[in-house]
Amino acid sequence: MGHDHHHHHHHDPSESGNLSGVFAWSIGLNLLLVLVQAWAGWRYGSLALLSDAGHNAGDVAGLLLAWVAWSVSHWKPSARFTYGMKGASTYAPIFQSVLILFAMGMIAWEAVHRLSGASAAHLESGMTMAFAALGILINGGSAWLFLKNQGNDLNLKGAYLHLMADALVSVGVLVSAGVIAWTGWVWVDAVVSLGVCVWVLKSTWGLLSSSVRLALQAAPDEIDLAEIEKALLEIDGVSEVHDLHVWNVGSAHTVLSCHLAISDRGSWEEILSHATHLVREDFGMDHSTIQIESVQSD
Repeated sequence: MGHDHHHHHHHDPSESGNLSGVFAWSIGLNLLLVLVQAWAGWRYGSLALLSDAGHNAGDVAGLLLAWVAWSVSHWKPSARFTYGMKGASTYAPIFQSVLILFAMGMIAWEAVHRLSGASAAHLESGMTMAFAALGILINGGSAWLFLKNQGNDLNLKGAYLHLMADALVSVGVLVSAGVIAWTGWVWVDAVVSLGVCVWVLKSTWGLLSSSVRLALQAAPDEIDLAEIEKALLEIDGVSEVHDLHVWNVGSAHTVLSCHLAISDRGSWEEILSHATHLVREDFGMDHSTIQIESVQSD
């Protein structure tokens, strides 16, 4: 039985872009927002504003982790780390998700206490609305900075989605403060806080589950192994596909390996070329290793 190997590497053009400035601006603006919102929430008695600040604090930590992971993932391969450090971007979204889940748990606990009457709440709606509007501007602007780079990288996508969620959360805080100013229903603040928690928990859970699957080297959600196998079997001369594996190295680099059994040894170069082109162009594999095996025809 003969064996031949082919390796193909494809690099995402977005890697060439320098995102350090985007991270620096986003972290600086959001850190300022956290400090201002935390002070305003405490000073004017807005739990919704405090919940927004808590979520933003988690995002600042998450953005720092994402920045470090993004930087490390672009280190060159070495004799020890033959894929480089691309796997670093796998773990940043996990830590980011855990931080945010913890912060939202604390906010939800306090909101329930306020609704039960265990603690009092006082609110100055005008200032709360002003600081919530500031949150919309900063979070929306920061999310826009990540927009064009988040499509194929889970690490960057996590940062983008959380910043967008923050902007929408700030909209909720703005609306709740307006309702309180109009009706005097202070309990709306705690209700909106719980709504914020539900919204954030839903989006964060999706990011966490995707990140864990990535860390466990599961096949990416968008990849259909049966479809890949079917496409490879349709190549003239291929009689069998086995040992088909697809996984991600890091959050944006998809890897494929498989064995193709062929009966005509003389056509192996053409088959190999066809197969590598197929997995690259039709399925977007960053790196493929395809082994050709000769089998005797009956």
